[in-house]
Amino acid sequence: MTITSPSLTQEHLGDQPLDPSKAAREGYLFSPLIDFLCLGGGSLLIFIPLMFLDTVTYEPVVAATILFLAHFINSPHFAHSYQIFYRNFTAKAFGKAYAPRLRVRYVIAGIMVPAAIIVFFAAAIGSGNGRALGFGINIMLFFVGWHYVKQGYGMIIVDSVLKKAFFAPRDKKILIVNAYLCWILSWGALNNAVAQRDMFGLASYSIPVPNILLIVVGFATAATTLLALQVIYRSWRSDNPFPFNGTVAYLVTLYVWVLLPALVAPAAFVVLMVLATPAAHSIQYFVVVWRYQLNVERDKSDAQRPRSLFSNPVSKLAYFFVFGVVISFFGFWILPTALELFVPYNRGTFGSQMFLFMFAIFINVHHYFLDNVMWRRENPDIAKYLLRAG
Repeated sequence: MTITSPSLTQEHLGDQPLDPSKAAREGYLFSPLIDFLCLGGGSLLIFIPLMFLDTVTYEPVVAATILFLAHFINSPHFAHSYQIFYRNFTAKAFGKAYAPRLRVRYVIAGIMVPAAIIVFFAAAIGSGNGRALGFGINIMLFFVGWHYVKQGYGMIIVDSVLKKAFFAPRDKKILIVNAYLCWILSWGALNNAVAQRDMFGLASYSIPVPNILLIVVGFATAATTLLALQVIYRSWRSDNPFPFNGTVAYLVTLYVWVLLPALVAPAAFVVLMVLATPAAHSIQYFVVVWRYQLNVERDKSDAQRPRSLFSNPVSKLAYFFVFGVVISFFGFWILPTALELFVPYNRGTFGSQMFLFMFAIFINVHHYFLDNVMWRRENPDIAKYLLRAG
């Protein structure tokens, strides 16, 4: 978890069950099948057929369909982080309910980070530096990889916590270091593969990575991959319940979503897979957020008497999702499009859709900082709402 993603690590959730009697669905966020499909297994059921697709005939249609559906899946997952983070923000950042260090994190992520991004954009536009603005896409890709692997790591840890089958500290260290190395290798390989890209009419630039560094990172990644597989094997062979769905999420996120597109030549199925991956990542995020939000709404419903149709937790969750769709379309399309129409700027320097570019970069980068604060062990909301009976 955009899971940083959210940083749902075992360190964040604690080394002991928050409440063993309330483990969600007896060890699942929702159910064995739903968890498998949404945490990563479902993406394989989509990606594997893409390898055998008649690209000459069907690739344009499939690509357009994936992009269309992604706007109804990927965009709301960004909105959900805003909906949760800024709910009762004043109390979170300046009240007494949270520990001082956590309040500082809320201030940094909620106020200082967006201000810093806006200053960066303003400085680039004010100086007429289209190249500096173009580096925004590379910054976004840097955080995307970090976000994806942290969320993949978070899924295996969450699943192990739900099943009360905890990894040893050394094993957790191996899993997270391997995740980080997969991320760095992917980002470096992408930068070396493509020197200049284009997004919304504005050129974006890569950062040269020495080949020797990529080789070193590649060997380190291979070594930690073997160690991570040993950790997973020991978990499978132990007497504790095996976190199968979390393991699938971990492996699919690191090696299919992050590494494969960077290391494999841009075959047609890889291009289509890259288009579909943000949606798969968002669905992985939804499972955690919706479990969290459903428990929030159940607490509200329990406190409300008499109950009505509109106080039903499932109805409230549906409203939460629909509202996320609305505000995501406003942030990604309506507001930036309005600015494109009414605010003049040098389109020769900054491309034809500068505001669409800036809003996309802003929301993506800010999202990762929000999640890194929300899904922490010291956040009392995690203990209260995440690992609860369904």
